[in-house]
Amino acid sequence: MLTIPKDLTHPKAQASKYFFISHPKSGRTWIRYALHLYFNALSKTDDMETFVFRLPRFFGSIHFTHLGYNDKREIGTAAPEAIVSIIQKFEQKKICLFRDERDTVVSFYHQLYHRKGSFGGSLSEFIRHPQYGIEAIIRFNSTVYHTLIKGDPKKHYPITYENFMDDEWNNFIKLLEFLEWPIDEPLLKRRCLLLHLIL
Repeated sequence: MLTIPKDLTHPKAQASKYFFISHPKSGRTWIRYALHLYFNALSKTDDMETFVFRLPRFFGSIHFTHLGYNDKREIGTAAPEAIVSIIQKFEQKKICLFRDERDTVVSFYHQLYHRKGSFGGSLSEFIRHPQYGIEAIIRFNSTVYHTLIKGDPKKHYPITYENFMDDEWNNFIKLLEFLEWPIDEPLLKRRCLLLHLIL
């Protein structure tokens, strides 16, 4: 029996128009921060209390999720069948961020080793770990991608960290178009919201 993660059963998640899906350490925080800044500029607010690392999981009509990923791995890269079921169950449009798994696993290691202290082994051990390592990350990304492309192409938008780094302006515009947000290019330029200035 599939257990839906609590973050997806939250009323705010249910009311969201979009799910932003990614594996941990794929670069979603800075994209979320860019959206936050742009949203503030559009709405003429200056709410900067939600600092880059403390942005709410629920942001406007977007819900940011790792599909139930947690330290116990109850749902996540170790359970691709659960990922498929969740993606198919919810009608929300989905934005999926992918990053080169080699970079992801290194960043993920530093997250769990240095910041959370939940992994005590070496980087080499982490890379080979059956639940945290690179094969698990590849499995997660592959499961999400191949599940999405079988659905309605108008309801999903795959993006990559690398593409954003190469052409942050055009990719941010495309993301805004998918989100159906107003695009105010002078505002983007005036408020210095290009992603390379945020990094």
